[in-house]
Amino acid sequence: MIKQCHNSFIMKKNIRYIFFILFVMLCGFFFSSCSTQANKYSVQSLTITPAKVTLFATQSQQFTCTATYGDGTTRAFSPTWSVSNDAIGEITVNGLYTAADVLIETKGAIVTTYQDITAISDVTVLPDEAIAYPATGTKEATPEEPTPEPASTPVFPKSFSISGNKILDSDGDEFVFRGVNIMDPAWMTESYYNKINDAYFSALASWNVNIIRIPIHPSGYTYYGKTEYLKILDSILALAKKYEIYAIIDFHSIGFPPSGTYMYLEDSSVPWGKGQSIYAYTDQSMKDFWRDIAEHYKDDNRVVFYELFNEPTYGTGFSDSQSWGQWKSKAEELVDIIRGYDSDAKIIVSGILWSYDLSYVLANPVNRQNIVYGTHPYPNQSKSYDEAFGALKATSPVFATEFGFDPNADGQHYQADTSYGNEVINYLENKKISWTVWHFSPVWYPALLLDWNSTYTPTTSGQLFKGYLRKNND
Repeated sequence: MIKQCHNSFIMKKNIRYIFFILFVMLCGFFFSSCSTQANKYSVQSLTITPAKVTLFATQSQQFTCTATYGDGTTRAFSPTWSVSNDAIGEITVNGLYTAADVLIETKGAIVTTYQDITAISDVTVLPDEAIAYPATGTKEATPEEPTPEPASTPVFPKSFSISGNKILDSDGDEFVFRGVNIMDPAWMTESYYNKINDAYFSALASWNVNIIRIPIHPSGYTYYGKTEYLKILDSILALAKKYEIYAIIDFHSIGFPPSGTYMYLEDSSVPWGKGQSIYAYTDQSMKDFWRDIAEHYKDDNRVVFYELFNEPTYGTGFSDSQSWGQWKSKAEELVDIIRGYDSDAKIIVSGILWSYDLSYVLANPVNRQNIVYGTHPYPNQSKSYDEAFGALKATSPVFATEFGFDPNADGQHYQADTSYGNEVINYLENKKISWTVWHFSPVWYPALLLDWNSTYTPTTSGQLFKGYLRKNND
C-alpha cells in the first residue's frame, strides 16, 4: 500500500513536470512569434532621395525618405531632418532644403534620423554665378563644355580705347563697366579695417563686378608717402587681377581745384584725419600725385581710368558755365601732366555741382583726346538725367562713378527708396553708361553692406545693385 502511494506520487509529480515543460515551450514559441512579428514591422534602414546634390546659392530642393522594414518592404517615411552644418543652409520638418547664399563652394550633408538609424545625403552649394555639374535643384544644369584651347593672348587684362561716345575693348566691341566703389586703401590696411585680403575680393567677385573705383584721399596719400602707398595700392590691384576686376584710380577730394579750396571733414579714427581734413590738398600735391600714379601704372592695363578729381564744387554747390570753364582749364592742365608719362591714358573728368552736372560740356568740351566724363547721379537733383548728362552721351562717353541711396538716411542727400535705384540703373543701362555704385562697406554711406565680417550681407540698396550686377555683367 505504501509502495503504491509512493508510485502514485511520483507519477503525479512527473505529469506536473511534463506540463511545466510544455508550458515553457509554448511560451517560448509565443514570444518568438511575437518577436518575429515585431521585427517584420520595424524599420531596419533609411534611404534619402536624392542621395547627392549640387545646388546654386539660395536654391531649394525637396528631400524624401524611404524606410526599409524587416519583411523587406519599403514605404515613404517621415524622419527627423537636419543639416550637418548651418553654413550650407536650412531644412524644414517636411524635408524642404534651401541652400545658403554662399560666397564660395561649401560642402555638407542632409541628415535623417529615426531612433538609432541615420542616413545622409551629400550637398555641395555653389555661388550663384557658378555652374553646377550636375545640378538637381530648381535651376537646370549646364552641360560641361570641352576645355578650350589656350588663347594666343590673355583674356585679362584687355586693353581699352575711346571711339566717339563709346568705350571699346581690344576686340573692338563696346564695353560697359559695372562695379562698386571700395574703401580708400589707407583705411583698408591691417592697422585699420584689414580688408586687403582674399575674402573681401572674393565677395566682390561674387557680386560679379568687373571694375572697382579706388578712392584715394589726399591726406592718406600724404601720410603714407609715395613709396609705401604705392605698395598698398599694388597689393589691392594684385587681388583684383586674381578675380579679373579692373580699376579706376580716383583723387578723392571735394573742393574746387581752380581755387585750391576743399571741404573740411575730419576722421579721428585715423592719424591722417585727426585735426585736419581728409580732403586737404594743394595744387602742387595734386599734380605730384598724378605724376606718381601715371609713372607707376603707365603700362598696366588693370588700371583703365584715372579720375582727376572726385567732386569739383564749393559751398553748397554751383552750376554755371563760368565755373565749368575754370574747372575745364585746370583739368586740361592735369591731363597734360598725366600724358607726359602715360600718353594713352583714359581720363575721367567729372562734372560740376558735386560732379552731377555735365550740361555745359556740349558747348565747351575738354580739348584733349581719350576723355570720359564722370557724373554722380545721387537722388534729389535739380536737373533731369537727360539735361545733366544724358544728352552728352550722344557724343561722348559718360561714366557714373558714384551714386547710391539709403531709405533710412533721414535728411541726407542720398535718401531714397528702391524706385530710385531701379530708375537710375535702367537709365544708365539704356544709354550704355558705365557705372560704379557707392560703397562696398558697412561704414561709409550710403553703404552696400550691413556687415563684412564673413557674410558680407547686403543692405536694401546693396541687394538691389547686387542683383543688377549679377544680371547685367557677363
